[in-house]
Amino acid sequence: LRRLAAYHLEIKLTIVESDGVDAVLNNMMTHSANEAVIREACSALSVLCVDKQTRTFIIQQGGVLLLENAMEIHIGSSLIQENALDALCLLSSDADSEILLTSNIITSIKDSLDNHIEESNVQRRGLSILRNFSLRDEKIKSSIESSGCLDNCTKALEMHTSTPNVIDSAFSIFLHLFNRSECQKVLLRRGMIELIVHAMMANVQSQRTQMLGCSL
Repeated sequence: LRRLAAYHLEIKLTIVESDGVDAVLNNMMTHSANEAVIREACSALSVLCVDKQTRTFIIQQGGVLLLENAMEIHIGSSLIQENALDALCLLSSDADSEILLTSNIITSIKDSLDNHIEESNVQRRGLSILRNFSLRDEKIKSSIESSGCLDNCTKALEMHTSTPNVIDSAFSIFLHLFNRSECQKVLLRRGMIELIVHAMMANVQSQRTQMLGCSL
């Protein structure tokens, strides 16, 4: 279904209307320990999140929980983490804040970032979701702050200095949470300013990185 869904919007909608989403979710429940099945199922979900109605349906059917479960069971697989984070990014884009707060999505993202610190693709996807969350309401901002995810932003600056999209997401999260006490504590740690400046210098050709860095 993943390859078929990638062809055209009409094909995606046909898959959705013919209970294709149900089939994918059922596979994730039935074969939760099978790495190959879960890898493809997570990827299929990310392709099938074509509109708000479909995303809402997937959430209502427990899609977020199934993705979190897949990430936990297969925490060692960077490909499953990437595919699941892609799906979570789309599912959470217009989900109600209360749905996000009652899930373990931020914890799942942090666990993924912690276990794949050297994988730039995982870091990019995970931080991208946190960047989107950091624009939401105060409760979600507090959840990011209390989860320790700001430390992941710091680690990303250390480990992926020359990867602009990773740096940009980390910078954006710090900017969006700048007025919060925990964020200021992290930014004022010894060596943090040097990390920010080093990241800016390593990506001197990226106008966005320079803008975000200067804004900090």
